[in-house]
Amino acid sequence: MTHSSTSETSVCDLLLLDVCPLGLGIEDIHGNMHTLIRRNTVIPARTELYPIFTNAYAYQTTATIRIFEGEHNLTKYNILLGEFSLSDLTSNFAAQTLEIAIRMDIDANGILHVDAEEARSGAKASFTVGSNHQRLSKDDIERHITYVESDTNFAAKSVYDRKPNDPLYLLDGQITSVTRNFSGELITSFGQTTGAPRLIKLKNVQSTRTMIEELIKLQSEDGSFTLNKDLADILHINVDIFNGLEQYLREQGFNSLALNIQNEILRLIGTGVILLWLVLQMKDLQQTMCQFLFNIEQIKVYLCNHLPANMSEQISKAIEFYQQISQRNGIYCKQLELSDSSWDMFIQLSTQLYQKSINWDNRAQGQYTDAMAKADFGSVSGWKNDRASISDGKLRITLRKNALGGESGIISNTRIPDGSAYELDFDVRFHSQFDWSRGGKVGFGFGIGNRNTGCNPPKDGAGGTLRLMWYNDNKRVYFIPYVYYYGMPGQCGDKFGKSYPSTGMSSYS
Repeated sequence: MTHSSTSETSVCDLLLLDVCPLGLGIEDIHGNMHTLIRRNTVIPARTELYPIFTNAYAYQTTATIRIFEGEHNLTKYNILLGEFSLSDLTSNFAAQTLEIAIRMDIDANGILHVDAEEARSGAKASFTVGSNHQRLSKDDIERHITYVESDTNFAAKSVYDRKPNDPLYLLDGQITSVTRNFSGELITSFGQTTGAPRLIKLKNVQSTRTMIEELIKLQSEDGSFTLNKDLADILHINVDIFNGLEQYLREQGFNSLALNIQNEILRLIGTGVILLWLVLQMKDLQQTMCQFLFNIEQIKVYLCNHLPANMSEQISKAIEFYQQISQRNGIYCKQLELSDSSWDMFIQLSTQLYQKSINWDNRAQGQYTDAMAKADFGSVSGWKNDRASISDGKLRITLRKNALGGESGIISNTRIPDGSAYELDFDVRFHSQFDWSRGGKVGFGFGIGNRNTGCNPPKDGAGGTLRLMWYNDNKRVYFIPYVYYYGMPGQCGDKFGKSYPSTGMSSYS
């Protein structure tokens, strides 16, 4: 008898799938990684549009989308795949008012498509990362993962771990440079304005006792005033003036705020304008109005001293409303420049700018002494009479070569009032035989607080300086800013990488 044996073998199909070796995500303004496609995700893969990003700045017109591959929470330890910009964003006057959505789509060939959208404006942009970009080796990937897993704090944040109330992630971008005041006018050099003012007619409206009594009747229970037709009728002005202001605010992105915040800010503006208009009616202030700055405590004193006693309670309610709402909506008030000292611009008072100019045409030819300098500048230090003279209506200073500070030149000081913005304009010329040497500081500048300089940065934030400096690289001469400020990156003056003119100028021209 013959025996035979049979062996049965099972054959299994093996399916090989491509996966993402590392996570793919977007960088925020702080350099943090936010993963949209996680490591080991099977490809092809497509995410939803995640509306989890926002504008980092007020008046931001673009959002920079930087795409990274890696597992670390800091993008500097990951690989940059590319970047692009989302342009034409909705007008916004405050940070974190937009919702920017981003989606990632990686196809079977490893080609990554990134889409970004901002819903209100309809702005859209896309970017493609080809499959031929430089890849990490298997060993590099393993080392990267091992390093990230060595500390639980190293892992990148994933969109899948977000909670509903988590804040949106900030994206960097460009901001508009256009500045306007409350009258809706463009601000130009030295605060001069162009365009038709919106509220200028309020300044010329003269009050009567009946008018003020009717005005108080329009005051809301919470103490506020609303810029509407009823108010316009009492003041005998066209309501389009008020409507134009509201329209201007909306054009600047005001409608990106929640409705309750819009309403509060409009009533805040209305209350502030009425309070200031009432102050303008005080006859004894007419001659000193150019020096008057809107301060809510000053407003209370002036009005309570000049208006009938039975109105004091109503005025106090208006002031209390103003204080509470401006504090509660501080971030928006700051972006709209709703600060005390800016209300004067709101209704176009006589200019509040401090201006000082020095005209040496009035000085005789010859030596320019320290007494003359003190009269013109206010104060001087280390003035050298033999180095200063007047020539053809110009102040001529002779500098000593290879010397610092007052040993080389002359220092003068002029004290100016506190403000939120400053502008300085001067002409400087060099003699045709001037020895440029290595460089130096020239012209006028600003000193604030402790006036930090001399490689002593203001670490306590109590001072700073801004000056203009020339620098000679033995080929060309440049003018550069030289600034000391809180948080500056080095010990000595920050130049911000700027030079004027950008290509320099010949040392001999």
